Amino acid sequence: MQMKQNGYLVLDTNIWVYTTRLLSTSLGAAVIYSLSQTKSKLALPEIIEEEIRKHTLKIGSEAVAGIHKHYRLVEQLMGSRDDYKVPTTDEFATRVDSRLSELDTLIHRTDFSIGHAKSAMSRVLEESPPNGYKNQQFKDSAIWESILELANETDVDFVTEDKAFFQDGKPSKGLASNLITDSQNKSGKIRVFSELSEYLKVVKKEMPPLDNKKIIEEIDKLINSDLYRRAVDQRYKLGDISNSAMKAFLTEQPKIVAIEFEITYFASGVVMPETGGIIEAYLVVKGSCECNTTLYQVTDIDLESISMVAKDGGSVLPYGSISQRVGCIYEGRRTIPHRLREPLD
Repeated sequence: MQMKQNGYLVLDTNIWVYTTRLLSTSLGAAVIYSLSQTKSKLALPEIIEEEIRKHTLKIGSEAVAGIHKHYRLVEQLMGSRDDYKVPTTDEFATRVDSRLSELDTLIHRTDFSIGHAKSAMSRVLEESPPNGYKNQQFKDSAIWESILELANETDVDFVTEDKAFFQDGKPSKGLASNLITDSQNKSGKIRVFSELSEYLKVVKKEMPPLDNKKIIEEIDKLINSDLYRRAVDQRYKLGDISNSAMKAFLTEQPKIVAIEFEITYFASGVVMPETGGIIEAYLVVKGSCECNTTLYQVTDIDLESISMVAKDGGSVLPYGSISQRVGCIYEGRRTIPHRLREPLD
């Protein structure tokens, strides 16, 4: 028996190109993260893939034309100009291919078939949604046929800003009645969203939450021995974790989140340098790392600061109050190699 897929997500061309710039914006990163966490696939009908290329070249060429126009103004104002380089049409086309290749493990392609074409043409002739009177939408009709085919396997979410898919052209009224009828008696359920943010809000509730406690535990495993040696050298005893906090950030990589963390440890036998008295205090460690959310594997830890804090909140010198980066433990300062860092929550 063939195993049922976890689900498909179909994004209309506008979402791909104009809203997320080939899934390269923060919203795009949120989509990629949601797919990796729900183990769903990004279904890409052939007709949408061709539209992605067409519209990427279109807006890319328009952007280049705008650069030329405005740089001409700079030249006139300054009386001179530097050479500059902008992408060619071929380079924009290559970028589409390379971006889709980057996302290949998430993508499920669907071919445009004769069956899709015939059914789409019937919808056009019937003037039924996503068509209307004097409003022929063959492309949208073909996309819907692809979605119906996917729903024979599993659930399908479709995000489109095209109001033609909705009753009376109003998303607030839900999916058009004939499309609701189409979606009945399928193995999977079809949900249609008019905004990407609406989809992300719904799917977030369905995703397993990030296990912050486990991530902190993994970080502690990697840094504890170095912190222990530091405590021995400075003649105090490092205790258990008393408190912790972390923030997670989306990155371009589907399964990788960037983490900023703060872990507070109990510390005993700390000698006050002014009086020679022994107190109990807290060792506060701040840093960053990466975490694979599938394996919960923590890598690239970078400690930002280590400070000793008395229970009344004052710093305890010379144990801490270190404001510079603590790179000696982890082979120097390493920057998390991501262009995009968007808060997960």
